[in-house]
Order: sequence, then C-alpha cells, then structure tokens
Amino acid sequence: MPLNSADRRQSLVVLVVLTVAFLFGAFDQWIGGRYNLFWTQVSNGLSALWLVVPFIAGYLMLNQRKAVVMGLCTTCVSILAYVLMIVSPMEGTHLGPAPTNLHGTWNQLSFSLFAHSLSSQWQWFAFTVVAGPVFGLLGYGWRTFRYWAYALPVSLALVLEPPARWTFSRIGAGDIPFVPFMWPNSGLAQRAEIVEIVLGLVATSLVLRFGVQRRRTASS
Repeated sequence: MPLNSADRRQSLVVLVVLTVAFLFGAFDQWIGGRYNLFWTQVSNGLSALWLVVPFIAGYLMLNQRKAVVMGLCTTCVSILAYVLMIVSPMEGTHLGPAPTNLHGTWNQLSFSLFAHSLSSQWQWFAFTVVAGPVFGLLGYGWRTFRYWAYALPVSLALVLEPPARWTFSRIGAGDIPFVPFMWPNSGLAQRAEIVEIVLGLVATSLVLRFGVQRRRTASS
C-alpha cells in the first residue's frame, strides 16, 4: 500500500530525528575527551541534556504511540552511538592486530570489546526504558495541547541536576553504585554545571512566560 504525503513526511522526520540522535550521542562522547575539563563535564556530567532528545522526538511525532516509541528509540540510538565512539579508531582503538615488536598496550576493535563497552552502559539503557517514552510523550503533549506543564519537566531537570549533584556530594551520597553523581572538583567542570543551571533557568522562564501568555489569551 503506497504511503500518502503525510506518511512520507513523517517517515522522513523519523529518519532525520534518528540521525540527529545518533550524532548527538557520538558528539557527546567525542567532546568529552577533547579540549578541557569543561567539555569533559558536559559529556560525562550533564545528564539532563539527554532528556531533550526524546522530548524533541516526541514533539515531532503525529500521535502518542509514535511519540512514545521514538522517545525510546532516539535515546537508545544516542547511547549506542556513544558506545560506538568509545570503541572507534577516533578514541585509539585499532582495526588490526598488534605489531609483533610492540611494547605497550594495543586495543583492537572486536565484537567482544564492543559487547563489553555496551554492557557497561546497562544502567543508562535501563534509565532509557522509562525516561525515553515519558519525555517523548511530554514532547507530544507540548505540541498537541500547548500546555506549559508538559515542557516544564525538561527545563527543571536542567535547573535541578547541578544542585542535586552538589547536595548529594555534600552529604556523602554522591557515589551512587553504577550512577556516579559527584560534584566536580575542577573549576572548569563546575562552570559547566553553572552553565546548565543558566540554560535551565532561561528555558524555565520561557516556558512559564508561554503559560502566562496562553492564559491571558484564553481569558480575553
């Protein structure tokens, strides 16, 4: 059965969203090993940024079921791309066997290396099963109902993650098993946390302003 124009457009949107999600995950891992500790913290510490991916994916879908599925798929694709970058030659992995006269370490790309790296991210895949569909649905709700409360969890996540990280570290509960939640010691890394708060405050103010404007429009 041939697809109509709306279905073709939606299929194209799905392809683009999945591609962007893959690039996001790959870039997030790549930037963490470059430049300075500011970008390392952006890569390894600002987890709330990953919630934006399923939210946008859900926003672009035409029904709830697709929003939920795409929220899950885009987050999984991002994590998969993150892992692929870990084992890629760009991170020092070699495609061939080690030279016979080598002195030192040699990481050869193999299925076992990829499987080990993939399994090491199991906690994030488990988190994805819940967060991906939920934030995909929130994105769809924001698009459909234009109600500010659907977007507020995303912006608040950006605002609250750094204070939560700082609080957990202060009370000695930052080293959560499998999910490190420590406040960074480096000044550059702390700046990344502050930038996240600022982005969250800006996003939250825009969401609340939108809600106020919608209420004024409805009452007039």
